[in-house]
Amino acid sequence: MTVIRRDLSLRLPQQSRGMLLGRLFRPEDAKTLIVIPQTGTSLTHVAVHAGLQARNYALLHLELLTPRESLFPDNAQNVALLAERLAFVLDFAQDDGDMEGLAIGLFAPPLVTPAAIRAAARRDQEVGAVVAAGGFIDRAGREYLDAFAAPLLMLLAVDDTGTAAATRRAFEFLRAPHELRLAEPHEVVTETIT
Repeated sequence: MTVIRRDLSLRLPQQSRGMLLGRLFRPEDAKTLIVIPQTGTSLTHVAVHAGLQARNYALLHLELLTPRESLFPDNAQNVALLAERLAFVLDFAQDDGDMEGLAIGLFAPPLVTPAAIRAAARRDQEVGAVVAAGGFIDRAGREYLDAFAAPLLMLLAVDDTGTAAATRRAFEFLRAPHELRLAEPHEVVTETIT
């Protein structure tokens, strides 16, 4: 089976400076692209990549902050900036020859979860599903929860009661199909591949 592997450097629009770095893994007969956005401080578990690859998904792993921006921890908390960057990445994927035509899903680590909700709400025709391994979806904002249309799976550790309570409150504003799944802390990330 032929596999495409590409390192990516996406030049940001003119008002921003720098490049977003990432990599693409695409099996020849993949039907779905899983976009895994990160902020440098929220590294996704290797088991997630291995499990998704084993199921023949294409993977786009991309940093939403430039290397310089990653030096400032506050940037990883900037939901508006991260959502804008993720929407930019989704547009890029739609137009890229190695990714166009693939169905798109998002796998969001905790810090990126609110931005993933916003970006998916803004790109509701492109994003088919969102899986969030933690994070506060309520930080996306009420208007984005109202507009969010993709199925959502929230994975939380059983001892993360604060996030679970916030998630249940935010679910009241979702019209899209949604589920909260609890797992042992060490299983939250790998739960997506079972």
